[in-house]
Amino acid sequence: MKINKDDPISKGDAMEELYIQELTKDLFFRYYNGNTNVFL
Repeated sequence: MKINKDDPISKGDAMEELYIQELTKDLFFRYYNGNTNVFL
């Protein structure tokens, strides 16, 4: 997906997508490290 810097909508979507990915990763690792019994 290309990001058009002049288009705040597409830029915002890309940033939000990245943010959600990072958040999910962070939550996953926090959960994974905090629990020995993890079902994926």
